[in-house]
Amino acid sequence: MGYCFMDIKKIKSLNVMAAKYKHNYREITVPNAVPELSGMNRELVPLIGKDGNPVDYNEAFKQKMESLEYYKDHKLRSNAVLAYEIVTT
Repeated sequence: MGYCFMDIKKIKSLNVMAAKYKHNYREITVPNAVPELSGMNRELVPLIGKDGNPVDYNEAFKQKMESLEYYKDHKLRSNAVLAYEIVTT
């Protein structure tokens, strides 16, 4: 019988978001990752910037916040959840 795994984590700071990006895109050494399997990774929501080029998580977040009318005159809460990291296997 098959099985699946789903993990959801809250991201509450830009520093954590940057660390997640470096981990997910293997910009840092990930000790438990099998390099031969990296070709099987899929990004379901590609991050494309205003200029059409790929952007990192922080830049995508900043661009989204700038595009939302509400945040032109409101600040983000200090305890806000900025993003969710969802991993499925």
